Amino acid sequence: MKRTWNGGGLTLATMLVSVLSAGCGGGDEESREDLVARANALRAQAVSQVATGPCDNDSQCTGLVFTPPVPSCVQHDQHTYSKRSAGAAAGEATAAEQRAVARLALAKATEPVVCTAHVEAPPRHVCVAQRCEQRPGSFTPD
Repeated sequence: MKRTWNGGGLTLATMLVSVLSAGCGGGDEESREDLVARANALRAQAVSQVATGPCDNDSQCTGLVFTPPVPSCVQHDQHTYSKRSAGAAAGEATAAEQRAVARLALAKATEPVVCTAHVEAPPRHVCVAQRCEQRPGSFTPD
């Protein structure tokens, strides 16, 4: 059930966010530099939360997906890890937060980036000797 405040149609969640942001600096927007730094810190945190092992087969390997916080021609930024690692869920949550912060930083970017027209296949994640490894992707089946 969605609760609204009678004073202006704001949802309870919107009011809570407004109050909390006002208490953390008067509602000031984060600078682009701060957002980039926070996105980079979140990337490092997510990587530290996961491990490359253990694994028994390729299906237990995957990658944390990140968004570059600055304009870039990088098509795939992933860190390979084992879904069986203890911090897998925490790493995924932190990576999702990184992507959101990086998108905010990108929205404030002003410098243009020119990339050559090419498409890269996403990397593959494979299990080798009970450790997940990243291999180049392919658009053709093995």
